[in-house]
Amino acid sequence: MLYNLSNTYLPIDWPKGPQIDTNAKILFMGSCFAERIGFQLANENTRIEVNPLGIMYNPITLNRNLVFNTQINESDIISVPDKGFCHWDFHGKFRANSRELLIQKLNQEIQQTKQILNKIDYLFLTWGNAWSWTLIEHERLVGNCHKQAQQNFRRSLLELDQIIEDAKNTFSQLKRQNPNLKIIVTISPVRHLKKKAVEDRWGKSTLSLAVHHLLKNEILDFYFPAYEIMVDQLRDYQFYKKDRIQPNDKAVRVIYEFFKKWTQLQ
Repeated sequence: MLYNLSNTYLPIDWPKGPQIDTNAKILFMGSCFAERIGFQLANENTRIEVNPLGIMYNPITLNRNLVFNTQINESDIISVPDKGFCHWDFHGKFRANSRELLIQKLNQEIQQTKQILNKIDYLFLTWGNAWSWTLIEHERLVGNCHKQAQQNFRRSLLELDQIIEDAKNTFSQLKRQNPNLKIIVTISPVRHLKKKAVEDRWGKSTLSLAVHHLLKNEILDFYFPAYEIMVDQLRDYQFYKKDRIQPNDKAVRVIYEFFKKWTQLQ
């Protein structure tokens, strides 16, 4: 352990956590922070899956891919210079030399992810921010802009009711398919300061309010306070990378230790 968990800067009453058995099957999905925590646990437990559909930041796109029920629409596939063909909803790691090959690759990954979702015990979702990008030409919310011209998109803050209703529908569908599934949400502690610090806080606050509603109405099972640990417990730049935005490896390890204690996963 790199950090004494009793040596916290503020006495905080953490929300109730699950008691996760060491044999539990867990799927981590969402922002890049899901990978940083998920891979830590994967090093100790072989029953862990991490972001099979790639990194996703806003909860609407994440939910859309969790319950992907339609055929891949060719109009959602674009040709990206030096990358090949990519999809608006998926990370750039999913690319191919033709639309047909990309559709085949995505369909395969989607089907495999559905099989995983039907067998896991816990789904751990990391929401990055409530800010989203809409492709103006088609009025379509996208999960990845693939570095296309910024004037092609409209940046906006997701509505609180939109996040809540979408999560309610998604979580209900997932639990119908897997009645034993427990869902955990966390808000990524990674700040998005390129678009102004105040706006980043609005985005995180919107997600926090959504979580509060989902917990109060028993739509969400658990909330892990990774964001609160970072901003309230690790309020020192020794826990950040040189950019003073990204949590460094020490911070991730501390949050991971909190996660293990919170879940009683030892």
